[in-house]
Amino acid sequence: MHLDRSMSEKEETALMEEHAGSHAGVAIFMGALADAIPESLIIGATLLATKKPSLSFMLAVFIANFPEAMSSASGLTRAGFSRRRIMGMWLGLVALSGLCALLGNVFFASASPQMLAFAEALAGGAILALLANTMMPEAFESGGRAAALCTIVGFLVAFLTAVLTGQ
Repeated sequence: MHLDRSMSEKEETALMEEHAGSHAGVAIFMGALADAIPESLIIGATLLATKKPSLSFMLAVFIANFPEAMSSASGLTRAGFSRRRIMGMWLGLVALSGLCALLGNVFFASASPQMLAFAEALAGGAILALLANTMMPEAFESGGRAAALCTIVGFLVAFLTAVLTGQ
């Protein structure tokens, strides 16, 4: 007697959604960790040259990280992580970011403009990698074409902030 163990399309889709949901939160958190370190180093290094933080860069970091954290927390909750553990993970990331900003300020004190440009390129690449691999596909899946419009509006807000603040 042969038993057919194949799944229906509906069962397969449900299994894929369950599996994707359980790992998406962790993937987003790991992406946030990967881009928080270079971002924070750049914030610390920027304070050396200008003695004040770049409002447009700080706004861009906040705008990028806030929905990222919300999306990750939602995925982590679906994966069974407790609220306490999720808060601990994100508070740990905030503390690590502060430490990296301090280190960026200390280690980039005598850095050449080329080294600062390399660090900025690394931070930008990390952000783009996270957006391309995790955030944009998820945003398009959840929000459809509105995700593209929101992305454009986000870039316009960042541009206007930079122009209006002279940064």
